[in-house]
Amino acid sequence: MKIKQLELFNFRQFKDDNIMTFSTNERKKVTFVLADNTTGKTTLIEAFRFLFLGVTNYKDEIINRTIVNEAAAGSNIDVKVSAKVEYKEKVYNIIRKIEYKKGESSKISQIYNLVKITYKDLDGTTKTIYESNVNELLKEMMPQDLFDYFFFEGESIKKLGNDLFSKGKNQNAFADAIKALLGITHLYKMRDDLQKTIKKFNDDLEVALDKDKENQERQKIINLNLEEIEKIKVAIKEKENELKKLKEEKERVNVILLENESTKYKQNERCKAESELNRLKQQIKSIKQKMFNDFSKNGWYLFASKLQEKALDTLKSESEIDKGIPGLDASCVKHIIEHHKCICGAEIIEGSSAYKRLKELENFIPPVSIGTQIREFKNKFKDIDRLRNLVYDSVKGGKVNYNALMNEYEKKEKEIDELDDVLKGAKDMSSFVEDQRNINNNIDSINTEIGSLNERKLMCENLVNKKEKEKNITNSNNRVNFINKCLYYNKRSYNAVESYIKKHETKMKQALQNKINEVFKEVFNVGYTIELKDDYSLEIELDKNSIGRGDMMSGAQDTIIAFAFIGAVIDLSKQQISQNDKSNEENSSFESTSEPYPLVLDAPSAAFDVKRIKDFCKFIPELAEQTIIFIKDTDGKYVETELNSKIGKKYELVKINDWETKIKEK
Repeated sequence: MKIKQLELFNFRQFKDDNIMTFSTNERKKVTFVLADNTTGKTTLIEAFRFLFLGVTNYKDEIINRTIVNEAAAGSNIDVKVSAKVEYKEKVYNIIRKIEYKKGESSKISQIYNLVKITYKDLDGTTKTIYESNVNELLKEMMPQDLFDYFFFEGESIKKLGNDLFSKGKNQNAFADAIKALLGITHLYKMRDDLQKTIKKFNDDLEVALDKDKENQERQKIINLNLEEIEKIKVAIKEKENELKKLKEEKERVNVILLENESTKYKQNERCKAESELNRLKQQIKSIKQKMFNDFSKNGWYLFASKLQEKALDTLKSESEIDKGIPGLDASCVKHIIEHHKCICGAEIIEGSSAYKRLKELENFIPPVSIGTQIREFKNKFKDIDRLRNLVYDSVKGGKVNYNALMNEYEKKEKEIDELDDVLKGAKDMSSFVEDQRNINNNIDSINTEIGSLNERKLMCENLVNKKEKEKNITNSNNRVNFINKCLYYNKRSYNAVESYIKKHETKMKQALQNKINEVFKEVFNVGYTIELKDDYSLEIELDKNSIGRGDMMSGAQDTIIAFAFIGAVIDLSKQQISQNDKSNEENSSFESTSEPYPLVLDAPSAAFDVKRIKDFCKFIPELAEQTIIFIKDTDGKYVETELNSKIGKKYELVKINDWETKIKEK
């Protein structure tokens, strides 16, 4: 991203229109702004914060006080910050505007706040970004986590250098910033989201399984068969691809045969015969499948015939077996015997003929009469007879149709063989006829294999259906299936992302550490080496004969640390962009979204001595694609002289009064 122009209208000190155009020249990429304290250096950085993030660090209003004082009560006042920004090969015009209303006693209130983005399309027409997409585009251009690493206010550079050595929460911010700069934040977020999703699915699965433990074994069988079905589908697909190629080759051979006049008529006959053969084949397959299904479902009725006859023969003596009295049950007889009195009132004396008859009845009178049970059992055989006859008729009819079709099929095969013999003997066509025969054999073979695979698949599907029916039909069953599938795919995705991140982060940390030390040694010529820890904090290792960390960590050293850190991360970001361009050509699975950013610095050399300023001026122009420096007059002239060959634009902030500053181009 490069900032081409910034326009301020009634924003803090900048009354009315104030425009600053920044250098985008590749050789002279520095914009130099000379400005003393209180002239508006910080205001310019806050203007960028307002433009990209929609907020500022100011506690009071951002409207120019002179304009407020001059405006009449009841009037509306606009405050606007706009910029032309080059981003991903397009130039966007970003406008963020607040309208205020002045009330009594100079009190102002905000009426509305809007942001608008336009750009020119390739045909030159101006296009407007939809309001719902504006904030997303701004976040993409300048993520909030990265702003403070490219737009430095005052002491923030020195503070960054000092914080890099502090253990604790700051390291999380540094790590997040590095990931964002390298364009891989989305991978870490993807990993964390997948981890949360997996945990949630595991929790849900545990709950679902607690409700359905009886069906876990069945579910294992179902899962194994579902996996087998998927493998079979892949195998079928491969065979179908082979079949497609064979059919294409067959078509080519047919064309050659048909184009030969001497064989054209016979070939046409053969094509018709083959078409008829395929039709018969499909009919035979359908009849076989129907017979198979009918027999699989109801065939047991046929085998039950002999058992039925034997059972009926055994039950012929039903009347002899059933010695009970209809309507009289065992509990009634027991009651009479125990109380020694019949229901008619007659006394039952133990040992009498009546007593003996009642004791005899106890052996034949169950809770349900045996005779009744036998009659119900015989009645069920009537339904079995009817169903057996239906199955027999179905199988018999299918067999008749199957035999008739097989006779036709064999006749058609013989007809095709005879035509093949004629075509094979034709001049110069025998090889094509042979090819055709081989292709047909291969097609038949593959069709047979596909048929076998489909039968295996059907068996697996039938087993799955059977186990599903055996399961207690509850919502938890479907839930377990769904969660298991979700877990499978989420875990695969998580492992792929995690593997890539571990490999990439280790490589990234080592490259970052090497680059920081390269900047130290080659640019600032310091006497120590930096180690980047796992938590992204820094530790110093002194070079031989070095004086020690306490003497090194002056304000200048903190600033050097910050610039080395920034320089290293920006350099890695550039490398990442270059690698992405190459990866995109190779269709990389995990591409980053890194984008170069401008570097905006407020008084960056304040802590340096003369020698360090020289080092800084050699280093800073090469750091970013675009550099904007706000600097005080005290060391600004010296820095300006050192950077002169790299400066493409020069400005000065001229203070008119306490409430107004003007931008003057030099």
